[in-house]
Amino acid sequence: MTKTSRYLNDAKSHISLAAPAIAKGATSDQRFQAVVLIAIGIEKLLKHIIAEVNPALILKSQDFDSVVLHCHREAITATDRVADIEKKASPDVITLKASIQRASLFSRGVKDNAQFIHTLADFRDIALHRSCEELDAVRVDRLLLRDLHNVIRDISADLSLSAKDFLGEHSTRLEALSEELIAHDNFQAGMEALLARHRKIWDEKSKDARAVSYAEKSTIAYLTKRSETTDCPCPACGNLAVATLEPDYDYDYDPDDGTNFGYISGIYVTDLQCLYCSLKIDEYDQLKYVDADALLEAGHE
Repeated sequence: MTKTSRYLNDAKSHISLAAPAIAKGATSDQRFQAVVLIAIGIEKLLKHIIAEVNPALILKSQDFDSVVLHCHREAITATDRVADIEKKASPDVITLKASIQRASLFSRGVKDNAQFIHTLADFRDIALHRSCEELDAVRVDRLLLRDLHNVIRDISADLSLSAKDFLGEHSTRLEALSEELIAHDNFQAGMEALLARHRKIWDEKSKDARAVSYAEKSTIAYLTKRSETTDCPCPACGNLAVATLEPDYDYDYDPDDGTNFGYISGIYVTDLQCLYCSLKIDEYDQLKYVDADALLEAGHE
């Protein structure tokens, strides 16, 4: 069994273990179990996708010793040097958020659902490092009950697999639950109504020159003062909006001086705010709906 297939098998195992706990009326313990196991399973799945392209890409340190030891150990013939290589090589692999950045290059399903996975990663961090009471039950349930099945379906399709390969006997139940909640939420209609409402706000505000000037000056000031922001077109009114960015950090080891150093491995949008039409969106499904990444690219072409 190859290392990449082990990651895939782990992903299937972890996600299938979580599936029974994903249900309406879940307890806080079930919610904790589902969030943690699903996050671990998704991370292993992303690492499988990356490693299928090149197993060295999941290593934090891609120096010669680390790559040889962890990706090509079976090819080493100078066995007397293995002990020395083991001392120099780092076994550390990239984080979940770094995995999102890399896997999105090779999987359309990952790219399309990156906001979902970032939110899942944040929920996992809360579950593991803070009080579970801080987990927002409504947001967690929406992520797990409404959207998880379709995210797994999208990503698994890139691998010529199905959601059932991961969710097992619970796949049909979770698919039906997802469809029920999507129909009940009527999310698309709600988003279109939200955007239309803020377009109307802009239509009225655009008649007031002072209000327009204030929005313009406030937007520029906001972008100037806050380094974690950038501009993009507003998905409602088309004016200049403010996107708040959060960097994904990763860490590497410098074998020359024996120190660890951090670097930014990527960025993602956490919210969009328009001071012209007063639109603000900050949920992963809203950001996906307006295609926040495409808006960023459009703003910097």
